[in-house]
Amino acid sequence: GNEWDSESFTATLNYDTDWASFTSVTNWHTNENIFVIDADYVSSPGTFIATTEKAEFEAFSTEGRMLTQFEGPVNFLFGLYYQETDLDVRQFVMSNLMNSSLPPHMRYVGWDKDSNTKGETRSAYTQLMWEITPAIELSAGARYTHETKDSYFNQPLVNPAMMGLVVEGHPFNVDQTFENFTPEATLSWKPTDGLMLYAAYKEGYKSGGFSNTAIFSTVSREEDFAFEPEEVKGFEVGAKGMTLDGQLRYSLVLYTYEYTDLQIDFFNASTLAFITTNAGSAETEGVELELDYAPHAIPGLTLRGSVNYNEARYKDYLAPCFGGQTIAAGCTMEQFGVPHQDLSGSATSVAPRWTSSFGVNYELNLIDGYVINIDMDAKYSDSYLASSFGDPASSEKSYTYVNAALQLRPVSDRWEIALVGRNLTDKFVSMGGHDTVGTGSGTGTPQGVPSDLYGLVGFPRTIQLQATMRF
Repeated sequence: GNEWDSESFTATLNYDTDWASFTSVTNWHTNENIFVIDADYVSSPGTFIATTEKAEFEAFSTEGRMLTQFEGPVNFLFGLYYQETDLDVRQFVMSNLMNSSLPPHMRYVGWDKDSNTKGETRSAYTQLMWEITPAIELSAGARYTHETKDSYFNQPLVNPAMMGLVVEGHPFNVDQTFENFTPEATLSWKPTDGLMLYAAYKEGYKSGGFSNTAIFSTVSREEDFAFEPEEVKGFEVGAKGMTLDGQLRYSLVLYTYEYTDLQIDFFNASTLAFITTNAGSAETEGVELELDYAPHAIPGLTLRGSVNYNEARYKDYLAPCFGGQTIAAGCTMEQFGVPHQDLSGSATSVAPRWTSSFGVNYELNLIDGYVINIDMDAKYSDSYLASSFGDPASSEKSYTYVNAALQLRPVSDRWEIALVGRNLTDKFVSMGGHDTVGTGSGTGTPQGVPSDLYGLVGFPRTIQLQATMRF
C-alpha cells in the first residue's frame, strides 16, 4: 500500500521595462509519503520481512531573473537562486521474530531507523546572446552552485535475534559541501531560410547526497551512506529545419557525453542495504532523427516519427557483484569486504541501442464551435539489461508501447474532456532490477547460486478520463 499527499504554492511576478524584463518565482512545496511493502518479495512461510516508511519532505525556493532587451546584437541573462530543503525519514522493518520484552505494538519490529537531511543551495548564473551576423548567433553561459547537506542517521531499536546482521544505535552525522561550475556554449548558423545548423558544448550537474533509507549493517561504514555529485560534459551537433513548403519539419542530432561519478542505486540482498553509489565514469553517444509531417492536402493531420541509436557504456566502474555471481562470470575482486567486478566497457542499465516512435494526430473542427482531437502513437524499445550490474538474468526483450487519446474541447479552449489510454497492449516491462532477499549464495566463489530478481515494472494498461477547466 502507498499513500502520497502533496501541496505546492508558487508565486510568479513579472515586470517589463524598455530595456529589460524581470521575473521572480517563489515556491513552497511539501509532501508526505507512507508505504508498506513485503520487503523480502518471497512467499516462503518461514521468512517474513515487511517494511513501512514515512518520509516527510519540505522545500522553499526563490529565484530572480533579469533578461535584457537591447536593440543591439548583444543581450544578457542574469539570475540568482536559493533553496532550503528538509527531509525526515522514519522506517520500521517487521519480521516474524517476536521480542516479548517490548510493548505489543512493537514486538515484531526487527529494527527501526530515524534519518534526516537538511540542505541549502545557492546558485548564480548568466548567459550571453550575441547575434554576430543576421545568420550567425552565439549563446554562452555558466552557472555556479554551492550546496550544503547535513544528515543524521540512527537505528534506535534492533531485535536481539537480528543484531548479528543490523547494528543497534550507532547514531552518526555526515556533513557535505558541494561546489560546481558548469559552462555551456552554442554556435548556430542559418545558411538559408528554413535551415539551422548548430554545434554545442554542454556541462551538467546532479547533486550528491545521503542514503537516508539505507541500513547500517554489521559490515557497513559511515562513508557508505554519502555519495558524490554526478557531472556530465560533452558535445552535440545538429540540423533543424523545414521543407516541402513548410509541410515537413526535421531535426537531426549527433551527440557524445561523458558522465563522471554516475549515481547508481545498489541493493545488497545479503545485508539488506539499499544505498546510492558512484560509478567512475560512463559514456553515451548516438544519433537521433525526428520528423513531423503536416500535409496541406489534409488540414488538421500531423504524422510524427523518430529514431534514435544510443551506445551507453561504463568507461571505468569497479562495481558490486550481483547475487551469486561466480568467479567465471567476472566476480574476481573484493572491496571493503564486498565482492566486486570490473564493468568497464559494459552496457549501463536500461540503455537500449535502438528506440523509435511513430504517431498520428488528427484535429477536426465540428459544428457549433467544437474541436475533436484524435492522437495515437507506438513507441519501440530495443532489448536492454534492467540491472545496473550486468546481470544477464535481468535482460528485457524488445517491446512496443501503444498509446491513444480522444479529446473534445470548444474552440475557445475554455474546457476539455479527454479519454486517455496508455500501454493499450498491456506490455509487462521491467524498468530496473535488484537481487531478492534470502536467495542466492556463494557470490565471488566458483560455485555461486544466482539470486532471484525482482523488477520495478512499468504501468500496465491504463485508461484515464480527464476533465480540464481554465479560468
